[in-house]
Amino acid sequence: MQLIISLTFYLFIQTNSTDTTLVFREINYSEVFEIARKENKPVFLYFHFIGCSGCLKMEQTVFVNKEIQDFLNHNFICYSVNISKPDGIETNKIYRAWDFPSFLFLDPDGNIIYRFVGIRSSEEFIMEANKAFDLFSDNPN
Repeated sequence: MQLIISLTFYLFIQTNSTDTTLVFREINYSEVFEIARKENKPVFLYFHFIGCSGCLKMEQTVFVNKEIQDFLNHNFICYSVNISKPDGIETNKIYRAWDFPSFLFLDPDGNIIYRFVGIRSSEEFIMEANKAFDLFSDNPN
């Protein structure tokens, strides 16, 4: 009986919890701007690589923040660029991110709106992301 109650409680929690993840689109880079134009949203590019301690810190402390997840998911087409992989290396040839983590915000045509580099607290990150969104909103396509 205890097992049934425990399983019921677990299933209740699982089905009633909201998904709180930062959604990086799992598409080809070539599709990012097509989707951005269709949804009339700017693009958020996160440049990172395997073994980057600063990148890992951002993923574990900032990207888990629900406010940041909601803001980015709602206002941007989010795309992760892992420069440890061939497609990430090719994408990085376009934007030349040399320090990591790097964060680029682009309009739907691929023009850089705003860029910043390095570890930020959640509060600092949301301020930076808001600046980027405001710049996009002030100059819509």
